[in-house]
Amino acid sequence: MERLLIGVAPNGARRTRQDHGALPLTPLELARTAAACAEAGAAMFHLHVRDKRGRHSLDPELYRRAMTEVEAAVGEAMVIQVSSEAAGIYGPDEQIELMGRLAPRCISIGLCEFLGDCRYVDRAKDFLYSLFLNGTGIQFILYSPHEVSLYEDFSRQGVLPGENHFLLFVVGSYQGGEDTAYSLEQYLAALRGKNSWMACGFGINEHRVIKEAMKLGGHVRIGFENNLHRPDGSVAKNNEELVQMAVEVAAAMDRKPADGDFARSLFQTGLSAEGPHGDR
Repeated sequence: MERLLIGVAPNGARRTRQDHGALPLTPLELARTAAACAEAGAAMFHLHVRDKRGRHSLDPELYRRAMTEVEAAVGEAMVIQVSSEAAGIYGPDEQIELMGRLAPRCISIGLCEFLGDCRYVDRAKDFLYSLFLNGTGIQFILYSPHEVSLYEDFSRQGVLPGENHFLLFVVGSYQGGEDTAYSLEQYLAALRGKNSWMACGFGINEHRVIKEAMKLGGHVRIGFENNLHRPDGSVAKNNEELVQMAVEVAAAMDRKPADGDFARSLFQTGLSAEGPHGDR
C-alpha cells in the first residue's frame, strides 16, 4: 500500500470556542488533541498558538510552551509544524523576527506572505537560508496555480534554498465555495519539479479535496482550522474524528497512514540539495 501522510490543523488562527466547544487552544488541550490524532492515524501536527485573550500569536515563548506539551504527548509519532501565518496581525518583518527567534525544526511558510512584496525579498531570502542551514523543514503554502509558478520562479532564481520542497496546495478559501476553487490538476500542471505535496480544503469541500489528493498521489491536511463538518454537513465531534474519516477513505484507496519517520523524510527533501536551484 502506498503511504499517506495525514496532517491535522486543529485550531488555526481565527476560530474560537464559539465556533466549536472542542477547539483546542491551550498547550494542554493541544497536547491531548495531538495524542488522540496520532492514535487515529495522523503524523503531522500543524500548530497555531493563542495569547491570553485567545488571539493568534507568533510569540516564540507561547510556541515553546505548546511544543513542550505536544512533544511530551506524542514523542516521535508526529512532526510538529509551527505556523508563521500573518493572519492580518503581523507584517513580514515581524514574522521573520519572531520565527527567527523560535528557530523551529519544522515550519509552514505562506510563499506570498514572505515574498509577495519585493521590498522584503532580500530579507526573506536571508531568513529562509538561515532556516535551511539550521536544518529546518520548510513547507511552502501555495494558494493558487499562479503561486505554484511563482514558487518555481523563486526556486530557479535561488531565492529559495534547497529543492523539491514539500508543498501544501490550499484549494478554495474561507469565503469561496467549491465553484470558485481551482482544481488540484491545475496546481499540478503548474508544478515542474518532483515535489511531494499535500492538499487541504475548506468546509465540507475539504472531504472532496482530500479524496482527490489521495487519488492523485498526494498527502492530506485536515482539521478544525478549515473545517468543522462531516461530509453529510453535521458537525464533527473533534479533530480526531476527521482524522479517522480520512483513514477510512485512504483504506478504500489502498493508501496506508504514514508514521512520524515517513513524515520527517518528506520535510527533509527540501534540505537534500547542496545549494539553491540556481547554483546546481
